[in-house]
Amino acid sequence: MDMQYRRLGRTGLNVSVLSLGSGGPNRLGQSLYVPRKQIRRLVHRALELGINFFDTSSAYEHSETVLGNALKGVPRNGYYLASKVFPLQGDKFLGAADIRRMVERSLQRLRVNELDILHLHRITPEIYESARDHMLPVLEKMRSDGKFRYIGITESSSRDPMHRMVKCALQDNLFDTVMVAYDLVRTSAEVEIFPLARANDVGVIGMSTARHQVPRSMTARLKLLSGFLAGLVTSPPTRGQLKVRLRKILLILEHSGPKPLPPITRAGRGGPLQLPESAYTFAASQPAIATVLTGTTDVIHLERNVAAALAPALTAEEIELLHRFLP
Repeated sequence: MDMQYRRLGRTGLNVSVLSLGSGGPNRLGQSLYVPRKQIRRLVHRALELGINFFDTSSAYEHSETVLGNALKGVPRNGYYLASKVFPLQGDKFLGAADIRRMVERSLQRLRVNELDILHLHRITPEIYESARDHMLPVLEKMRSDGKFRYIGITESSSRDPMHRMVKCALQDNLFDTVMVAYDLVRTSAEVEIFPLARANDVGVIGMSTARHQVPRSMTARLKLLSGFLAGLVTSPPTRGQLKVRLRKILLILEHSGPKPLPPITRAGRGGPLQLPESAYTFAASQPAIATVLTGTTDVIHLERNVAAALAPALTAEEIELLHRFLP
């Protein structure tokens, strides 16, 4: 099935219904020490599948560099590129010079002269107004200088599950795109966020669609663990980084993952119903969302997620069934 494209609100960009992100737990293979050649193959396979939107951030360790290297040689008019800037350093807002320096560094790492979208990253309701008033004048000047084409904003799904910040941003109508968490369980954006976005023609990017899935098979878990252990040797972590990695190891060891689904075939509607792929079917079938982010380091995984995003929408009965097997 051919890739589908949707208009990303008033940006006018026609983006693939599934897009490739570089955040989440693996951050384009950095957490698992995946070879850069494998990431390059992944990115080029994404392009072959019709994916034309790539999302990254200066906060995702070296993701911008990894993605920029993977896209080296690809014509710039063949894809759209979004990155992000977090407005705080400690408890203080970045100064204008610091903001410019961060954006310039992102451009350098990504090997481009211009981004399609720059997002304010992980903005909570508590800092929204201050971030808006402090950052937008600087960003508008940088936009006029040709550093990026559109300005967006992303929420913190863990700290703002009811999308209070995004609601304020949509009411202000100062941002061209919003990035919102939406999945089989978290559907609250349907109530106010999606109608507001449609009314103001703001592009919606779906995130965190299937982020918390951990492989159930012991073989897959051992591969993850071997990557962590290799990293401890090749790149000794700081004390703080070691704590983060140990927590990830415990998650891999303890998490049982979603309950296995029975072999349910979607009669006349594609392949078997399964998690986490069905999460992409669900999110991509939401017409208010222009594109759904996926994060992976595996080409086969990516191909399955693309197929899921292009599959017919889940029925109410299928959604009810999936809810019984969610972790």
